[in-house]
Amino acid sequence: MNITNEIRARIFALYIGCEVVYPDGYTVKIVGITEFEGMIQVLKNDHTDWWNFDDAKLLLTPLDKITDEHRNELYSIISIDSFINDFTVNGFLESFSPSIITKDGNRFCAEFYYTALDFLRAKGYALPYMGIDLFTSGIAIDATEIKK
Repeated sequence: MNITNEIRARIFALYIGCEVVYPDGYTVKIVGITEFEGMIQVLKNDHTDWWNFDDAKLLLTPLDKITDEHRNELYSIISIDSFINDFTVNGFLESFSPSIITKDGNRFCAEFYYTALDFLRAKGYALPYMGIDLFTSGIAIDATEIKK
């Protein structure tokens, strides 16, 4: 898929509040976006500025590196006991269905599913957008590798 400014803007909009990094290593927080001009509004030294998003990379965490704290918060969002062994975060996300059924027959409604997706994005976890993997497409880089 060709990643147009419109698609790039939509992806960046999903991660407002997260950080981006530029090729020079400068890291800033996204606070706004405009697709028309290909710009993101960033927070820099307690004021905002508009920067081109062509060179920016989202700093996101791969889902397989989810913290225990965030995993437990996710479990509470979808009302699942965190001790169920057959449930995985990746398995949950792979089932893009309004009704999700686990191996033991538990059913979750769409409300929990979409809330969970919003939670994960707000926490800076990389989730696919319209089939686009944010890492392989070059839109994002692994924040855990940068912040070591």
